[in-house]
Amino acid sequence: MKKFRKAEEVLGEKVIVSDTRRFTASSAPISCYDAGRSIIYTPYHASRTGFGEQASVFALAEIPVPRLDAAESHVLLESDVEIQGGKYNWPIDSSALFFNGKVRVFFLANADNYYYFDWSQERHCIDSAILPVQCRIEDRVPVPLTSQVYGEYLDSYGCSGYNLLGDGHEHIISVAKPAWDGNVFYGAVTSSLAQPVLFRCTDGCTLEFLSCIPTIAKYECQIAVLNGKVYALLRGASGDNFWTADVGDWTFRPCGRLPLAETRPQIMAYEGGILLAYSQNDVQPNRIRNGRNNVTMLYGEGEDLSSYREVFRAVDEMGIVYYDIVNCGGDLYMIWSNSERFPDKLVWGCLQGKDTLYSSRLTV
Repeated sequence: MKKFRKAEEVLGEKVIVSDTRRFTASSAPISCYDAGRSIIYTPYHASRTGFGEQASVFALAEIPVPRLDAAESHVLLESDVEIQGGKYNWPIDSSALFFNGKVRVFFLANADNYYYFDWSQERHCIDSAILPVQCRIEDRVPVPLTSQVYGEYLDSYGCSGYNLLGDGHEHIISVAKPAWDGNVFYGAVTSSLAQPVLFRCTDGCTLEFLSCIPTIAKYECQIAVLNGKVYALLRGASGDNFWTADVGDWTFRPCGRLPLAETRPQIMAYEGGILLAYSQNDVQPNRIRNGRNNVTMLYGEGEDLSSYREVFRAVDEMGIVYYDIVNCGGDLYMIWSNSERFPDKLVWGCLQGKDTLYSSRLTV
């Protein structure tokens, strides 16, 4: 396992990596890294006029490493603007995947349909048809991923108490950072309030449902795979929010609780161990929503949370929101949302901390 230096209380130099000329709001990245080009690809949601939680524009930032200040953004699509014969309104919950030498971008549109396309790294444009993400249950024929299919799968597990229609823009959610295990990656499908469903994917577009984590999460479930185990970190769970299962068995068991604030956590395999990143409530100073101004990282291995130790800590009163930890050849970079550019917009209803994307190399 990696040897870390003592945990720091400072974030270090942060660089704006979203487009501040065209967009007022920029938020919620899940990125991928192309080691051959040394570029992080970050799809993000934006607005030309709004603030806080906005998703009228879907953009992609190309962020050179280590020259973060040379980042460039490209508009992918916009609500109510036709592309390839269709309209993809309120594009949200995006992620990028480096698959077979290509950058593949996933996103939710119209609240209930997931899509994907490939991005041309040479021509800087969409380089394929925009197609629906498929899901497969056991040996059945794959079908498009929708909340109806997801709900039927939860019912087959005897799940109850879930609500797949709790958010007008997000009936299904899949913002788990791809967890690679050889040529296969794992993730999770969730909703505003629902039991997460673990999936694996071998072809870059078909999510094979494997099992259900038997507790309700709020919005997000993050996945990591290491040494024959699948690890899950759940946002908004009322009891244990750290769960594990054995690869091939897929039966999840509870393994403890971290004091997660109401924002997206992260979990990833990193150099022989598991890296957990989460936010806590009541950390001061803070000018946005409680718990969205800090990040703590723990590092360890196995199911015993008490054996994990703190390796990084940072606070920013203007926001560390929906952070994405990116492994760039062993160096860790973080991309997150922040409201530093628009402090006058921090009024009730706009305390999201999601106005500008920043990045920084983490000193760990």
